[in-house]
Amino acid sequence: METRIIDIEDLEIGDEIAIACQSHFKYLRVLSLPKENGKTHYYTKKPLYKSVRCSSRREEIIRTNVWNGKTYTNTRKEFEWKFTPDDHNVTLSQDLNYRDILLIKRRSEF
Repeated sequence: METRIIDIEDLEIGDEIAIACQSHFKYLRVLSLPKENGKTHYYTKKPLYKSVRCSSRREEIIRTNVWNGKTYTNTRKEFEWKFTPDDHNVTLSQDLNYRDILLIKRRSEF
């Protein structure tokens, strides 16, 4: 199957999708079916959907600050999303309304 853009109502459990999020892409695996919110878009009158339960890969990066050649002990945690289908470690609810959803793999293709 080729990679293609799909609508939110066409998602199935186990689908692997990619979406644009701020300045990067997220690789998500769908864990629950999209459910209608009960509301409709004010102009197109299409139904709106609740956030969809997905899993993804996120890594924690700890960086130490260096200023004027000196290393300071204060550290800050940063989280970086990895675009990979392997080792998903985070479960999140993602709003997929008004997004272009790129279907990468269907569950039936395993």
